Amino acid sequence: MTNPIIWRCQIHDARWAGVLVAEQGRCIIEECDIYGNIHAGIGVRSHGNPTVRRCRIYAGTRDGVYIGEQSNGIIEECDIFDNARAGIEIKHNSKPLIRRCVIRDHAQGYGVYISERSEGVLEDCDISNSGKAGIGIVQGSNPYIRRCRIHNERQRGVLVAEQSRGILEHCTIIGNERVGIDIRQESNPYIRYCTIQQHGIVGIWVHDNSGGRVEYCDVTMNTRGAWHIEEGSQLSRTGNKE
Repeated sequence: MTNPIIWRCQIHDARWAGVLVAEQGRCIIEECDIYGNIHAGIGVRSHGNPTVRRCRIYAGTRDGVYIGEQSNGIIEECDIFDNARAGIEIKHNSKPLIRRCVIRDHAQGYGVYISERSEGVLEDCDISNSGKAGIGIVQGSNPYIRRCRIHNERQRGVLVAEQSRGILEHCTIIGNERVGIDIRQESNPYIRYCTIQQHGIVGIWVHDNSGGRVEYCDVTMNTRGAWHIEEGSQLSRTGNKE
């Protein structure tokens, strides 16, 4: 099996993806500028498994990085910005590791969008200035998110929807325009040791028959309080500052 190295390249204006990794393909992509591509800067499909390090991925007309069809991969120390739909989209039961990335300025969509029963790990990332949410977790997905800073989003820091779960721990979710974490449509995340502060409405909003656990979090300094839990929903709370 080949494992090519793509290093310090300018990859731009492709009609689909700048780089496509598919059919169990592997490669290393380092220190590249990948921009202005039609579908994705990097597309990972059909059990692809690349390692992407210290790249700038930007100005795509859809996603910066697309990971689908049960793919994996490592994305680390990248600057991903100004893509039309999402900085990183993860779908179809995919499970990448994303760490130490800056994901910013996705004004029409999401910093990271996780759908269709996907999992994966996000750690030590800085996510900001997204139009819909810094992180969207939908359609039964269940990622592990730790030590991330999610801030200055235009609506919500994290959206958990459509029977999704997820673990968020040791994250700082701060200064988003409406809500820190929005839990809806029978979703049930586990949130622990997080700081959730300075939101325009509330820290955590739970609705549409949803639930979850929040443990040992700081949910102070939100405009209308720490929580809004609608009828039919519930939230287990232990050891929080509110």
